[in-house]
Amino acid sequence: MRSTRQPLKHVASVSVSNVDKKSKDDEIPVRLVNYTDVYYGDRLTPNLELMRATATPAQVDSFSLENGDVIITKDSETVNDIGVAAFVERSEPAMVCGYHLAILRPRPDQIHGRYLYWAVKGDDALGQLATSATGVTRYGLRLDAISNATIWTPALEEQRAIADYLDTETARI
Repeated sequence: MRSTRQPLKHVASVSVSNVDKKSKDDEIPVRLVNYTDVYYGDRLTPNLELMRATATPAQVDSFSLENGDVIITKDSETVNDIGVAAFVERSEPAMVCGYHLAILRPRPDQIHGRYLYWAVKGDDALGQLATSATGVTRYGLRLDAISNATIWTPALEEQRAIADYLDTETARI
């Protein structure tokens, strides 16, 4: 099967978090994945020291992380920091994505999560996201800009092989 170029919205559900760092008595306690957790870490797992905060039940439903999700930065002071990605290697209940971030949840019949992570980290996707960012002193991406960014999507077996290779070689380096 040949590789095709597809918008992210065709291979993953895309959502933009609005969960802030505040804690309220009438909300659910969560472990919050923040901008810096994504910016400085390639892999997200339950053993990370995450901020404690709270979220509404609707936010917990919408922004709880799942194994295989890809989180990207969607706001920053420079366009060079837009689209920085982290892969959710393992999640746990109440591990929630914070604001200034977007969740790319792979559609398993379309894309492999680790391949999506590597594809979004590539210069092509980063260039599209940087070009789509708007702002003057702070830059941000709208949901449609993220959803319409395109990536190459080879067959699932090839995606897994590419992700395995990149994981292995990056670890070796």
